[in-house]
Amino acid sequence: LIPKGGNIQPLSYARGLARAALAAGASIFGDSRVEGIERDGAGWQLRVNRCRVHTNTVVIGTNGYTDSLWPQLARSIVPTISVQLATRPLPGALRDEILPQAHTFSDTRRMIFYGRKDREHRFLLGSLGRTERFNDHPDFERVKREAVRVFPLLAQVEWEYQWGGRIAITQDHLPHLHEPAPGIHIGLGYNGRGVAMSNVMGRVLAERAMGKATADLDIPTTEIKPFEFHRFHKVGVRAAMIWMNLRDILEQKFG
Repeated sequence: LIPKGGNIQPLSYARGLARAALAAGASIFGDSRVEGIERDGAGWQLRVNRCRVHTNTVVIGTNGYTDSLWPQLARSIVPTISVQLATRPLPGALRDEILPQAHTFSDTRRMIFYGRKDREHRFLLGSLGRTERFNDHPDFERVKREAVRVFPLLAQVEWEYQWGGRIAITQDHLPHLHEPAPGIHIGLGYNGRGVAMSNVMGRVLAERAMGKATADLDIPTTEIKPFEFHRFHKVGVRAAMIWMNLRDILEQKFG
């Protein structure tokens, strides 16, 4: 129990950050995939759709959605999936029975479960999964079963939303800050704690982009180090999840 802890709605927070950035003079361009980065004298040229953008400073923060944009970067993380579900707003009686003090929780299993209630009194529960698609999938049914096991009163509650997204796992389970070339700043690898850690990394990236020395940053700058046998990471993640789930089940049944 962490008395000073709390929770936020991540999408609302992201929108708040966007409003603050716009108010400070930033411009935001959606649907603008960067397809390539090339040297341009002392700076860089980015290929965006059919346009070219010239800049001296590039910040890459692609995390679990990292692709081949920068050499070896995608091989330095393993993308895994986090799935979540949300019930319809709980009726009054259940609101007082389930997380009555509005705690956010996570458990200690290898296939971690984590949950909270939102301001509309929905109950949300998430876990590791194998798909980020929102259609029917065994992972969602597994999370529903677990919700009812922990909170039997949820057996009669209808689930309204389900979704998934990628998180990035690093070899040392720490966020990574890279500067593989002058003017290229990379931050990624939050290992499932991105709501908090990505904002710390964002501040550090901004400080570095504005000229703060690497030695004075709160996160050390490291080299990009690819995983061994990264090409097999999908098979490895699936096997690891099966193994972790089996161990959790055995410990649950036999202690």
